[in-house]
Amino acid sequence: VPDDLHLRQVFDADTLQLHQERYRFAIRHLRPGRILDMACGTGYGSSMLVCDEKMKNSSCVSVDNSPAAISYASKRYAHDSIEFICEDAMKFDDKLLFDGIVSLETIEHFKQPELLVSKLYQLLKPGGMLIVSAPVTPSTDGNPYHLSDFSPGGFRDLFKAYRLEEKAQLLQAQSYLPY
Repeated sequence: VPDDLHLRQVFDADTLQLHQERYRFAIRHLRPGRILDMACGTGYGSSMLVCDEKMKNSSCVSVDNSPAAISYASKRYAHDSIEFICEDAMKFDDKLLFDGIVSLETIEHFKQPELLVSKLYQLLKPGGMLIVSAPVTPSTDGNPYHLSDFSPGGFRDLFKAYRLEEKAQLLQAQSYLPY
């Protein structure tokens, strides 16, 4: 929740900056159209997606499994071009499909991340753009909500079955101090 962060604290400011950089990366690579923001959290990224000049005339379906996050997002980032939906990622379905899908820092929360990749691929129009991010350092010990770890190669392997071509990557580093 960006409005609740203590931006004078280095970790909070760095975390927000990294998340916003991921959405700016997505905007650089997406084409305007119908966009899915899977695991949108509190909605600030969805707002970035539809409010950017490059993405004007786009619409965004923003899905998260947290009722509190969707409630907040619906109020704080209400926009005619965003539809916020409270739904589990694996249960969400949409027959119209999407020109672009963004799912940032989500896949590591799945014990079987390949199932999420399959689900996202099923929701993507042929020729669409899929943008996914995950930590590629051991994180399951440091974050109890992370159920899978990836190496860069292991992360890429999740997408090989779908013949998706890697167009670009954004490498980020965040300091981590275990307590």
